Amino acid sequence: MKKQLYLAIKNRLKNIPGADGEPLFKHFDLWNQQVEFIEQETPFQTPAIFVEFQPLQWRTLGNRVQDADLTTRLHIVTEWNALTADYAPEEEEALEYLDIVDSVVAAMHEFTAPNTNTWMRTQTIPNHNHERYVDIRFAPQLHVRKGLTQRDAVEAVLEGRAEALKSCPGLKIGILLCAMSIGPETLNMAENLETVRLTKETLGRGVVGCDLAGAEGIVPLHRFAPVFDLARELDVPFTCHAG
Repeated sequence: MKKQLYLAIKNRLKNIPGADGEPLFKHFDLWNQQVEFIEQETPFQTPAIFVEFQPLQWRTLGNRVQDADLTTRLHIVTEWNALTADYAPEEEEALEYLDIVDSVVAAMHEFTAPNTNTWMRTQTIPNHNHERYVDIRFAPQLHVRKGLTQRDAVEAVLEGRAEALKSCPGLKIGILLCAMSIGPETLNMAENLETVRLTKETLGRGVVGCDLAGAEGIVPLHRFAPVFDLARELDVPFTCHAG
């Protein structure tokens, strides 16, 4: 039943037009605390809407018939806009996201799905505490002058991250440690593999994965396969950012 219900809700909301005439919502999914764990979440476009089904308490009516009151939460996620103050020239445009809830309510008016009655809005909970996420990418091997090691460089950035989180509550910061394409793959393969191992050691402390960065065209990038092979072996998330 919930599968059909989710699809019916999604199809209903897909018909809401945005200001440009295109569908308003760019992403639909079941709610799974996506915002709370945004640094681990697969990126998604906004506005996005997530459907959450609350627990059901079934009532037996007799003759093998049951019913229940079904409560469904619709989580609407929008981009954060800092220009909502009354002195901001863009205030009115920045506040347009508040109208999205009204569009959803209008679309769900008289909504019915198989085996359900007409739906009724019972509660709206606004949350203006938008997430702020900073993505930091750097190559530890480029910060090893004057006796510093890759580990020293990583620990220094982690300390800076900790200070930033203290001064900016609610801020989320993810760090990608970059392996580098700076010439023939043999030139710095040992350093690149060390970066992957450091990623594994610091994963969960603010480091979210490793990356391959640098110039393309110097050498075919498939020759850096050992970097990604090690990442897979160590179960380390990775991206390829060369270019």
